[in-house]
Amino acid sequence: MGHQGIQVIGGVEHLPDEILVMIFSQLLKPDLRSLMLVCKQWANNTVGLLWGCARFKDDRLVWRTLASPKPFFNYCSMVKFIYLNNNVTDDKVLSDAKFRIMALRLFNCRLTETGFAPIAQDITSLHLLNIFAEYGNAGTYIRTIADRCTALQNLRICCCKASLSTLSKSCKSLREVTFKHCPQLLDEDVLALSENCENITEFDLDTLTVLFCKLVDHVAFVGLPEKVLEHLNILSLSHCSLTDAAIPHIIRVAPMLQNLNLCHCSITDAALPAISRLGNLRYLDVTSNADITRTGLQELKTRYTGTCIGSAYGFFQRANSDEKQ
Repeated sequence: MGHQGIQVIGGVEHLPDEILVMIFSQLLKPDLRSLMLVCKQWANNTVGLLWGCARFKDDRLVWRTLASPKPFFNYCSMVKFIYLNNNVTDDKVLSDAKFRIMALRLFNCRLTETGFAPIAQDITSLHLLNIFAEYGNAGTYIRTIADRCTALQNLRICCCKASLSTLSKSCKSLREVTFKHCPQLLDEDVLALSENCENITEFDLDTLTVLFCKLVDHVAFVGLPEKVLEHLNILSLSHCSLTDAAIPHIIRVAPMLQNLNLCHCSITDAALPAISRLGNLRYLDVTSNADITRTGLQELKTRYTGTCIGSAYGFFQRANSDEKQ
C-alpha cells in the first residue's frame, strides 16, 4: 500500500471485541438478533446489547428465558434498565432473580412489596428512577428505594400520591429532580433535598422541576442558606402556590439561574425587581400571572438584552422591541 507501519487485518473475525461492540451498538434489535446466529464471538458481543434494556411488559418469553435452569448466558446480570408497567404481576417475577440495574421505570406498576423485592434486591448502582403512578403501590417502591439506594442521580416522579419525605431525605447524590402532579409533595421535602445538597461538596443540582404541587409555597425557600443552590441552572415551579414573597428567597439561594418558570403562580410586578438581579437569566416564563402588567415587563426587558420572556402579552426576545414573538 506504500505506507510503512500499517498492519492489514485479514478479515472481520480479527476485529477486537471493543470495535465489534461499538459497531453493533448502532444497530436495531432485529439486526442484533440476526447477529446472535453468526458465530459465538458475535453472540458474546451482542447479547449484552439485547438484554441491557428489558421492557418487562407482558412478555412471558422474557421471564421464561430468565428462569431457564441452564441458560446460554447469565441474562440477569446483563439487565441494566428495567421497565415495568401495569401488566406485570407478582407471579411473573422471578423470586431468585439477581438484577443489578442502573435505571428503573415504573409505569402504573402493580407489583406488591413481595413482587418488587427481587427487582430491588441490589439497587445500590441505580442512577435513574422514573415513577408514573396514577395508581399502584408507589409508596412501597419509594420506601424500598430510599432505604437501599445511595447512588441515585436522576429522579423523575409524576402523578404520585405517596409521601416523598423518605426519598428526599436519603438520596444524597441527586443531580436532576423532576416532580409533576405530586399532591403529597411538601415544603419539607424540598427543604430536605436542599439540605442534602449543602452537606455534599460535589453535589451539582442542575435542574429542579416542581409542577402542579399546590402545597409548595414561599416557605420552601425561606429557611435555605444563601447560595445553597448556586449550581442550579433550571428551576420550574409552574402551578405552585408561590407569591412575591418567594422570589427574593429563590434569587438568594439560586443566584445563577438561567431558566426560571413561574407560570400559573401568583406573582405580581412587585417581584420583577428581585428577578432582575439574576445576572445569567436567559429564559423567564411568567405566563398566567394576572397581576404582572405590560409596564412591568417593559422595565424588565430593559435589563435583559438576550432573554426570552414569556407572559400573557406574548414572548419578548430582545430588549427595546415591541414585537411579540
